Amino acid sequence: MTRVFEAPIPGQSLTMEPKSAPWENPPEINTVEEAAKYYIEKLADQDIIDDLAVMCEMGVPLKPVAESIYMMGVMRGVHTIDVGMLVAPVITSFLKQAIESYGITVKEEPGDPAKKAKDAEINRFKLLAMKYLQEEGTDMQDPGKSLLSELVGEDDEEVGPEEEMETPEFEEAETPEYEAKEEAAPKGLMARG
Repeated sequence: MTRVFEAPIPGQSLTMEPKSAPWENPPEINTVEEAAKYYIEKLADQDIIDDLAVMCEMGVPLKPVAESIYMMGVMRGVHTIDVGMLVAPVITSFLKQAIESYGITVKEEPGDPAKKAKDAEINRFKLLAMKYLQEEGTDMQDPGKSLLSELVGEDDEEVGPEEEMETPEFEEAETPEYEAKEEAAPKGLMARG
C-alpha cells in the first residue's frame, strides 16, 4: 500500500535537472552493426539462453522479448530508439537460432488480434446459424435456409468444441418509441443572433 506514495509526483520530470536521465544524453552506440555486436555478446551467455529457452517452451513469443531487450538498451542510454528498432530482427534471429538448438519450437509473433477477432466472429456466426437451422429445420425450398446451410457446411471443421463460444440468449427487446419533443428556445448570451 505504501507503493502508491512512492510514485513520482505529476510534473516531477519537469523539475529534474536536464540531461539527468540516461536516454537524454548522447548514446554509447551509434550504428546498427555496433548494437548487433553488443547484443550478441551480451545474449551469448549460456544462463540467459537457458532462461529464455524455458520461457519459449512455456509458449512465450520471441518478438516481445526482443522488443523488451532493446527498449532496456534505449532506457539505459546504450543506443537510440531507431537503432533499437533496426537491431530487433537481429536479436530475434539470434535468440531463435540459439533456442531452437535446444530442440524447442519458438513462436515469433504473439498472434494477430485482428485475425483472431475475425475468426471468432465467423465461428460465432456459424454457431448461431447452426442453432437456427436446428431449431427451424432445413427446408431446401426456403432460399435463406438453403444459403445458411451451405455457408455452415463449407468449413464445418473450423468450429470445434475448443473454439465454441457461448451462444447468447436473445430476448425480444421492446423497440423504444421516440416521441417528437419540442425544442426549447435557446436561452443565454450565446443564443442571441
